Amino acid sequence: MNKVNKLIFYFLLVLFFVYNTFYLYHNIIISKDPWNLGDWLINYQDGGFKRRGLLGSLILLIHDSIGVKLEVIVFVIVEFLLITFYYFLGRLLKDNNNIAILSLLLSPLVLQCSLVDPNIIGKKDVLVFATFAYFVYTINRNVKRNYFLYILLFAVTLIHEYFIFFVGYFIWILILSKKYSYKDYIFTFLSVLVPVILIFFLGGNINEGASFQLLKERGLDLHNSGILAWKYDEKVPTDIWNAWYFYSLYFISLAIGILHFSYYLKVFFLKSYIRKILVFMILLLASSPLFYLGTDWGRWLNIHFTLFLITLLPLKKESVSHQKNDIIFILICCTTFLWGFNHFGNGFHFYTKFNIFINKLFLS
Repeated sequence: MNKVNKLIFYFLLVLFFVYNTFYLYHNIIISKDPWNLGDWLINYQDGGFKRRGLLGSLILLIHDSIGVKLEVIVFVIVEFLLITFYYFLGRLLKDNNNIAILSLLLSPLVLQCSLVDPNIIGKKDVLVFATFAYFVYTINRNVKRNYFLYILLFAVTLIHEYFIFFVGYFIWILILSKKYSYKDYIFTFLSVLVPVILIFFLGGNINEGASFQLLKERGLDLHNSGILAWKYDEKVPTDIWNAWYFYSLYFISLAIGILHFSYYLKVFFLKSYIRKILVFMILLLASSPLFYLGTDWGRWLNIHFTLFLITLLPLKKESVSHQKNDIIFILICCTTFLWGFNHFGNGFHFYTKFNIFINKLFLS
């Protein structure tokens, strides 16, 4: 039965990977979405050191060296990150392929987020997922201090500074593994904090005025729109307040996710499930500036719950699920296809692909 479960899990992971690849190709190569594509192309060539500019500079250098289209280079890099994420997620799921874990995986707050809102595919969130999945897999097999992980965290923070809001998960998994010391916790935190400090004091704007021209000279016209045209002096909190009804619906999605994960933890981690939920809530609150300054609340929730799930995968369970619990998790699996949320704006809705399919099937 365990082999059958593994095959089912791997089949589902392949399906999600193929689906993400399809929409990644659409968002990056076909539509050249200026928000998804533009974020990967923020660079140091325009105005020097800035936040998010490291990888964009490397992409421009690759293009200048071999002449491959910028969007193709971005697609290949993001596809590599997708492969990395699903590969290490599969390795972590090797001994965790039960119906309870399946219900968490299929949650709109985890893998199914991209199924409900494919516009999220191609954003830098996959960098967080791939880095953390690799990090968790590595530290659970390496007792010695791994300086490569610190260098990796330093580099990815220069690619996107919001790693500072999720570094708590990296430290938490070190603590839970019980193989590392306070020095490792400090090194991990500093690996993210130092580049953020450098960005804060020395970094320029993501567009110093020549980004669109630099890209256009290399054959990519983003039509002066997207992330590179975003003005960070805009009143994001005001925008959120003006759409408060839709943003307040995210609390429904958040509540469902907490209840779902809490039930899983209560079943499998009898003694420590409350402590784990409390730590998760603390990490969620620690990222509150992200929710205050950014409109993509759905993305932030997706990142939190995905990292939370990955954190739980290598932990030794304290109990075994019974048939009654399995039936409940099966019912939860069925309901995950009925609801979802957008990565920004609409925090809870029933406009999922499953519901649309059912409506067309019975109303056509």
